[in-house]
Order: sequence, then structure tokens, then C-alpha cells
Amino acid sequence: MRKACTEIIVKNYEDISKSTEGSFFLNDMPYEAFLDFISSDNLEVSDEIDIAKAVNRYINKRNDL
Repeated sequence: MRKACTEIIVKNYEDISKSTEGSFFLNDMPYEAFLDFISSDNLEVSDEIDIAKAVNRYINKRNDL
């Protein structure tokens, strides 16, 4: 099931990350799941900077805990 969820996130990353609920979801996922998703060769983004921003938001969220 984790693999299926990761595939959905990977294919729909930009839509998910642009929504408020999606941003909360991405920032609250467990480290291992986030790592699987962010390191996927199939991650569909129009710009690599979007990946860097996602990692930065994730780290900042973890530092706030």
C-alpha cells in the first residue's frame, strides 16, 4: 500500500504541493515515506527547485516540532 501511495504522490506532486491540505500532508509524513517520495526517479515536477523547496519545508517543519 505504501508503494501505491508513493506512486500517486509522485505522479501528482505539483497538484498536491500547491494545495494547503497537500502541503500539510507532505510535511507531516514520516521521514521514510518522505524520503521514498522525494528520491523517486519518477517524481513529476516542472522545475527541480520545487523539490528543493519541498525538502526545505519538510526540514523546517521538523525543526519546529
